[in-house]
Amino acid sequence: PATATTAPATATQAPQPTNTTAPTTQNLRIGLDDTAWSGGFRNPNGSIYGGRTATWIYGTGSGYSTMQATFSLDAVPDGAAALRVMGMDSEDPASTPISISINNVQIYSGAAPFPNDDNSIETDNFGAYNFVFDSTALRAGQNTVTISTLVPGQTGGPPFFMLDAAEVLYPSP
Repeated sequence: PATATTAPATATQAPQPTNTTAPTTQNLRIGLDDTAWSGGFRNPNGSIYGGRTATWIYGTGSGYSTMQATFSLDAVPDGAAALRVMGMDSEDPASTPISISINNVQIYSGAAPFPNDDNSIETDNFGAYNFVFDSTALRAGQNTVTISTLVPGQTGGPPFFMLDAAEVLYPSP
């Protein structure tokens, strides 16, 4: 016959006070694929380029020099966050000057730090870059990310920046 055993007694802890405010730090990973962006140029039939979907911004004066995406947060985290962008620069030797803002707070201005377009619709030359920023640029509720080119140009040729996807990450990698 089986015999019953008693589990050893365990110590109990005194109740701990509970936090009544929303946490200010959390892990965030908010995806913004290319279709989440408005204002940029998209090719018809899915906007496929190099086996991926893409949205372009061309030089100022082109009518497609800025793209925006929105996302919502319940609370604002403390510390550094990042905007990870999967993108490609135009095929010309000079890197396209771009500006990136979150809620009208500029987090980057300078040469697009992405590989150049290899000028082939069939191949993929996208690269990823993390733009680290202070999370005070974020706010509870709706947030807007804006990417713009900073030099003149026309639709269909350099200078341009091409986006496949982006993610807002906290904490920053």
